[in-house]
Amino acid sequence: MDSAAKAVNKDEEKGSVTKDSRSNNDPASKMWALCISHADKHDTAMVEGWKADMDGILIYTGVFSATVAAFLIESYKFLRPDFSEPTARLLQQVTQELAAISNGTPSPSLVAIEAFKPKSFAIHVNILWFLSLCISLSCALAATLVQQWARRYLRLAQQQTAPQRRVRIRTFLLEGVDIFHARWLVENISLLMHAAIFLFFAGLVEFLFNINHEVARVVLVIVSIFAVTYVALTALPVIFRQCPFQTPLSSLLWYLGHIFVVVCLFLFAWSNHSRVKIEEFWRRLREGIDNHLAQQAELCVKIDHKALRSVLASCREDSEVEAFLDAIPGYLQTGDGSGSHVADIGMLLNEEEDENAQLSRRIVQLFASCVDADGRMDKAVRRRRAITCARATWESQGRSCPNDWTWSWPIIILRAGF
Repeated sequence: MDSAAKAVNKDEEKGSVTKDSRSNNDPASKMWALCISHADKHDTAMVEGWKADMDGILIYTGVFSATVAAFLIESYKFLRPDFSEPTARLLQQVTQELAAISNGTPSPSLVAIEAFKPKSFAIHVNILWFLSLCISLSCALAATLVQQWARRYLRLAQQQTAPQRRVRIRTFLLEGVDIFHARWLVENISLLMHAAIFLFFAGLVEFLFNINHEVARVVLVIVSIFAVTYVALTALPVIFRQCPFQTPLSSLLWYLGHIFVVVCLFLFAWSNHSRVKIEEFWRRLREGIDNHLAQQAELCVKIDHKALRSVLASCREDSEVEAFLDAIPGYLQTGDGSGSHVADIGMLLNEEEDENAQLSRRIVQLFASCVDADGRMDKAVRRRRAITCARATWESQGRSCPNDWTWSWPIIILRAGF
């Protein structure tokens, strides 16, 4: 039996080796390897993001559920009759009768004990808090399920198999993620947590108003500030596209706003301008809020300059500045024909606010670093750096440099000691 098992294992090893050699000799193996590399990076980033979000939700849900449960322990008592109260009433009646007998006065009439009926505030508070607890626990369950889905997706998408088969399985799974809107579901799980918090706050305010009005007013002010802030954070990204703040309701508000605008424009559909606007808003609805944000960023002409300025200002090492200068010729040679790339470099040359973002100063400094008196820099590195500076200077002076700076360039280089 052992010899037979060993023979089977050897055959399996030979088969796997043959299969691997075939996959390595496949002419399309480079393409499949490229697809797998790109897919693994995308999937890992997506799944890690989901797990991080769900971990935060699980931690907060645990703390919040414990808090709500502690309040419920006290609030649900208002739904049950207090058995000590009827006993106290009976003792009071017996005392009154004994006092009447001793005084020779007629005994007082017996007061019927009414059936217990919970107060309305107790019913409202317990409904709100029990709903909050149920929603919070449902949110925790949903977060746990998302983590399981993420692990399953990664396990199936990155299983060790033939490259072509692996790419097909991953693409098939990713299509399912898009078809069933898994990303939307994951992003909006936190909405359940937000709903649970607001239900808890509503119950807390009503509970305190039946205990102590002064405490209730203070809590009401705090809750109102929180609610107004939440509404503002929801509406800000809809009004200001660059706003980094948002809530799970921001996307919903954006869609509802666009639908409302389209409905209003239908009332003036006889106008050509209205028809154009209707088509524009319908296109935005189909593309979604994220794609619309990307399109708005592309329309902003100063975005590229700000990006270049930020990169240049963050360059601390000479090698980083050299890499930036090496990219200038190609950047100037491309563009949309509007001359925006040339204007970007021109503004960097004339930068006055931040010296680290002043291109002319950084070029002079990099040129000066080529003068290696101590012999610590390799000759090939010095030569490459000098050529990079010269190319960047040549392209810049011919396209975007002011005339006075262009003619004074040789003097600047000589003063730098190059």
